[in-house]
Amino acid sequence: MKRPSLFLLVLAILTACSKNKPKNVEPVTNIFYDKAFEFRNSNLKDSAFFYFDRARDMFIKQKDSLGIGKCLVNMAIISTDNGDYTGGQKASIDAISFFNEKNKKQHPYITSNYNNLGVATYSQAKYLQAIKFYDLAIKFTKNPDDISLYLNNKATAYQELKQYGQALTIFNQILKSATKDSLKYAMVLNNIAFTKFLENPAYDADPDLLRALQIRENANDLFGKNSSYATLADYYAKENPALALSFAQKMYRVAKKTNIANDKLQALQKLIRLSPAGETKQYFELYNKLDDSVEVARGTTENRFVLAKYEYEKNKSDNLTLLKFKAENRLIFYGLLLIFGLIVSYTIFWYQ
Repeated sequence: MKRPSLFLLVLAILTACSKNKPKNVEPVTNIFYDKAFEFRNSNLKDSAFFYFDRARDMFIKQKDSLGIGKCLVNMAIISTDNGDYTGGQKASIDAISFFNEKNKKQHPYITSNYNNLGVATYSQAKYLQAIKFYDLAIKFTKNPDDISLYLNNKATAYQELKQYGQALTIFNQILKSATKDSLKYAMVLNNIAFTKFLENPAYDADPDLLRALQIRENANDLFGKNSSYATLADYYAKENPALALSFAQKMYRVAKKTNIANDKLQALQKLIRLSPAGETKQYFELYNKLDDSVEVARGTTENRFVLAKYEYEKNKSDNLTLLKFKAENRLIFYGLLLIFGLIVSYTIFWYQ
C-alpha cells in the first residue's frame, strides 16, 4: 500500500492556515464620546472639546475611521464657535479624509463639516471660498431645514461681497419655503430687510426687522435674538444711537448665555462704538481679556491637532510596519514548511 504523500498533507496544512474562521466581535463602546456629548449639550464647550479629543484617540486605537471623523467635526465646530477659525478649518479639513462620500449614512456628518468650513472661512472674510463650502454642504443633504440654513449662510456671504441682488434672490428662495411667523420666516425676513437697507440706506426696514425680532423673542430663540439685536444695533447706529446701544447691550447679554466667543466679541465692539466716552473703558477691558483668551485657546487647539495628527500618522505607520513584519514572517514560515514537505515527500518517494 502506498503511503499518502506528505506533500499533499503539507498543502492541506497551508490551505488550512490561510483560511481564518470568522470571529464574533463584540462592538466596542467609546465612553469618552458619550461624555463629550453630555458636556456639549450642557453648553460646556471646553470640557466637550477635551472629551471629543480623548474619544478620537480611542477611535484611532479601534481603527474606527467614522468615529475619528465625527470627533473631528465636533471639535471643529466648537473651535469655530470659540472664534478659533483656523483651528476649526484645520479640524474640518482633517475630518474629510475619514468620511466616505458614497455612503449616504455619513452625509449628515459630511454636510455639517462643510458648513463649518464655510462659517470658519466666512469669519475670515474669505467670502467666495465660503460660498463654495456652503454649496458642498447643500450637495450632501436632503433636509429642507439644513438646505435653508446653508442657503442663508451663502446669501449672507453675497451680502458681504455687496452683491445684494444675488443675496436677495437666495433669501427670497428661502422665504417661499418658510411658514409665516416660523423661526425660518423670522430669519429670512430679518436678512431681506437688512440687505435692502444696505442696498438703499433710504429703505424703511423697521417694520420687518422688528417683526422678525418679535417672532424670535416669543419663541425665546437665543441665537435668533442675538442675530436680530446685532442687525438692529447696526441699523439704528446713525439714526438713533441710544436705541442702537440698547440693542447692543441686549446682544451682549444673550451672547453670554449662548457662550459664543465671536458673538460676545462682536457685541463688545458695538458697545465700544456706541457707548458714551466714560463707559467705553470697561468694554475695552472686557474685549481685550476675551480676545486674549481666544488667542490662547487657538494656540492650545492648534497644538492638540498637531499632536493628534502626529499620533494618528505614527499609529498608522506602526501598524503598517507590524503588518509588513507579520507578512514577511508568514512567508518565511510557509516557505520553510513547503521546503520541508518537499524533502520529506522526495525521501519517501525515493525509498519506495
